[in-house]
Amino acid sequence: MFGIGFGQKVAYAAFSTIFIVIMSAAAAVESVKADHVLVARSYGATRAQVLTRVYVPSMMPFLLETLRISMIFNFTGVMIAEMYASRTGIGHLIASWGENFQMPQLFAGVILLAAVAIAFNETVRWLEARCSTWRT
Repeated sequence: MFGIGFGQKVAYAAFSTIFIVIMSAAAAVESVKADHVLVARSYGATRAQVLTRVYVPSMMPFLLETLRISMIFNFTGVMIAEMYASRTGIGHLIASWGENFQMPQLFAGVILLAAVAIAFNETVRWLEARCSTWRT
């Protein structure tokens, strides 16, 4: 439906992670304690203040965890889409290098992908640790 190109990769990545994000977002909303909302409202907080000062801080660790987990699936999905149904991209290059036994290029591509994935994962993990004090 989206052809072979950038649109196909984006659609595949979005479809492979949308259910994880929806389920985790619903769990994050349910994790907010009703007592905190009740206290905020009893002190006269507006809806916007309840949202920004109760819901968002309480949900942030769950949402960052969701981001980290969904990006694992997203990253893997895009690489698979590029390897099997694309004419461009690092996934296509890695598949081509593997088929042509170009081992130095293949290992360089895999190490580059691994470094990017690890850097993203550790950055989000650091943000999770910073926001974990908000989890109550």
